[in-house]
Amino acid sequence: MRKVLVTARSFGKISDTPFQILKDAGFEVVTHPRRGPLDKEEMIPLIKDVEGVIVGTDVVDDEVLAHGKCLKVVAKHGVGVDNIDLDAARRRNIVVTNTPGANSLAVAEMALCMMLAISRNMVEGDRRVRSGQWGTITGCQLTGKRVGIVGFGAIGRCLARLLKGFDCQITAYDPYINAQVAAELGVQIVSFDELLASSDYISLHVPNTPETRNMFSEEAFAKMKKTAFLINLARGGVVDELALARALEEGEIAGAAVDVFSEEPPSLDHPLFKAPNVIVTPHIGAHSREAMDNMSTMAAQNVVAVLTGTGCASIVQ
Repeated sequence: MRKVLVTARSFGKISDTPFQILKDAGFEVVTHPRRGPLDKEEMIPLIKDVEGVIVGTDVVDDEVLAHGKCLKVVAKHGVGVDNIDLDAARRRNIVVTNTPGANSLAVAEMALCMMLAISRNMVEGDRRVRSGQWGTITGCQLTGKRVGIVGFGAIGRCLARLLKGFDCQITAYDPYINAQVAAELGVQIVSFDELLASSDYISLHVPNTPETRNMFSEEAFAKMKKTAFLINLARGGVVDELALARALEEGEIAGAAVDVFSEEPPSLDHPLFKAPNVIVTPHIGAHSREAMDNMSTMAAQNVVAVLTGTGCASIVQ
């Protein structure tokens, strides 16, 4: 029987439907006892005789792909494919797919949640009450503020729609932005520097690429308002985390909410853990029940479509 390897730990977690899609198409599903993310030594023995693999954040580099002698498709259980060596896959005629749109609303809702939480110091309030402290903590309101969205893809557009209910002035920076879509949503397209200087909140929704790596550096933080908040649900590498910690400690910006780190999990002595007014979460932006099921179903359908030649609409390359 033809085999498909599943390493994404959230695949099929909400329902059995994604597994059933693979089985109904005639594929045997192979898993590791410890569901992802797998390291290369764990991945290589499993990938040798499978035609497809559904991955989460597992590293799928040239060495791993070299052992996939039968491999025809790598399906990302998610959107970002920075953990997959696209050049190596292309050289081996291996199709790479992802699940665009499957988790967009989940991530956008969490970005909004983080904006509200950091504005009203909710996490700090919770900590104080649990430790026996009492007293007011004064925050600010989101309504009517200026929000800058960096990366105006599916997630950025979802966030813009949610923010309309708060009467926010919304700007966006994205070199590849669809001006018509931005206009329809009432979003003003601005330069990166203008977004930094004018935004009360900045929410990041870009992939980790050579162009975006450390785009939020000491220089960027120096251009932001001292009352501004940074929200990062994109990728850890987009933000210089040491520079962010310094900016928070020195009062260059008012606060930050961070769901992603350059290294995950971060070390216990990570500088952001000691910085003031920062909320940290364990890369859960896409982890709603609805988004998880959507991604799993879509990833399974992508694999079946590629391996049966019926046409896949979510091919990255």
